[in-house]
Amino acid sequence: MAVNALSCHSEPPGQGGKGAKGAKGAQDALGAAPRRGRASRGALSEAKGRAAETLVAQHYEARGAALLHRRWRCAGGEIDLIFQEGDQIVMVEVKSSKSWGAALAQLGARQIQRLLTSASAFLGTQPRGQLTDMRIDVAAFDGRGQIEIIENALMA
Repeated sequence: MAVNALSCHSEPPGQGGKGAKGAKGAQDALGAAPRRGRASRGALSEAKGRAAETLVAQHYEARGAALLHRRWRCAGGEIDLIFQEGDQIVMVEVKSSKSWGAALAQLGARQIQRLLTSASAFLGTQPRGQLTDMRIDVAAFDGRGQIEIIENALMA
């Protein structure tokens, strides 16, 4: 599937997206607990996902990786985090749940296909194109704040 690289975008690497306003999570501007409707659950889930992405990004940066993009999007899908480690591009899909197993179980065949399509589109923006040295990692974040990283998770 050909993807127009010009239609792709990401959030600035140093920001967690919506900032403090989006990170409030369990309270509204007045400090009251939100209603438990679908929209509030979705907002809470997004805030948790962003927090997990931030912690995973900090983990990679502590290892010496440089964060290039956060939530890089194109017509084919989204890549949560993209790093440069030496000459290699590392794309990371972050999954969070109560346990590592539950987090990893969220990664289904359709999402893997979207990840691969997005990875191909991103590589199309690089000087070496599809020949760019890269890997796709999956980072599972559990309810206790522990991170399990599976390097090169989608490659055979």
